[in-house]
This record gives sequence, C-alpha cells and structure tokens, in this order.
Amino acid sequence: MEEPRELRVLTRSESLELLASARLGRVILSAHALPTAMPVNYALDGDGIVFRSGAGMKLSAAEAGTVVAFQVDHFDTDLRMGWSVVVTGVAKRLVDPHEVARAEALAVPTWIQADDHQLDFVRIEIGSVTGRWLVPVAQEPGAVRLPRGRDARDAGDADAGRSEPADSEGDHRDSGAAPDGPPVAATTSSAATSAATSPREGRVP
Repeated sequence: MEEPRELRVLTRSESLELLASARLGRVILSAHALPTAMPVNYALDGDGIVFRSGAGMKLSAAEAGTVVAFQVDHFDTDLRMGWSVVVTGVAKRLVDPHEVARAEALAVPTWIQADDHQLDFVRIEIGSVTGRWLVPVAQEPGAVRLPRGRDARDAGDADAGRSEPADSEGDHRDSGAAPDGPPVAATTSSAATSAATSPREGRVP
C-alpha cells in the first residue's frame, strides 16, 4: 500500500530558496484573452526574476508593464513527492544600461540560437509568493526537511510544456502569511527521502 501524502504550505523565504535553486520556469500571462504559459531559462536576482526574450508576447507584456505569474516546480513521480512555487509580479523590459549590465552579469542561459541584439532582458519584480510541498504524512518530528542549498541550480521540469499535476487538495496559498511549522515527518527510508526532497533529480541538460 502506498504511503499517503499531504500538502504543506511553504513560507516566503522557503519558496524563494527553492526558486533560486532552479533555472527553468514558466511565464504565465494572458494572450488574446486566453491564459498561456511559456518556458524560459531564468536567474533570481534579489527581489526579481530575470530572463531573456525575443520579440513576442513575453516582451510585449514586459514593455506594457503587465502583471504576470511565474511558476517553477520539481516532482518525483516514483516517490510521489515534490514542490511548486508561484510568483506574481510586474514584468518590465530592461533598458537602463546599468540594469542591462547587471542582468548580463547573471549569465542567464538561452537555448535559442540568436544574436545578443535579438534578445532583450525582462525582469519580474516579485510581489506575492506562494509555495507548497507534497510530502509523506507526518509521523515523527524531524524526519524530513525542505531541500536547501544552491548546489542544484539546473533543477527543473525538463518537460516545461507539461501542466502541473492536478491536485484536489487545494490551490497555492499565500505563503507570506504562513507561519513556520515544525519539520515534516516521514516513514520512508532516509535514502528515498533524500532523493525525493532534493531538487537535484530531474536536472535539465
């Protein structure tokens, strides 16, 4: 019998830590009155998310100062564990030379073959942040902890066009208001737990 799982709401700081550990996310915005999500490589820079974009919907939204969402996740389908973070904020195209130079120093990768002059930098100023973590139902305190550290910078869902797994247990909640809770417990082995809670799995080439 498979162990039950439960959703834990992450704090803002925990959500941002996971956001910093990945490099592939999805920009979510409205195009022609319909929602759409587009995968991008990105870097976290203080209170902002920076990515590069050619002409198109993302750049047009940034030039208009549109409020967009940004989503990052990692799930292990075998262990049925993982996490998801969603950010909402105003997108803007970087034109100030100092801001552009700062963005260039982040070395945001691009998988598209294009000249530098064909790609602009876009920054999403982080407003609200929500995060959730799918974990084993707690048994004993201290058994499982949130994955931490910046040694998994390339983590992310390689199938960026795939929708987030359906979840009947609730939507993202505002983690800014969520108190820090006790460590989450689990009955899985330490090796399995480490693999499931570490964003190293699913590394993008």
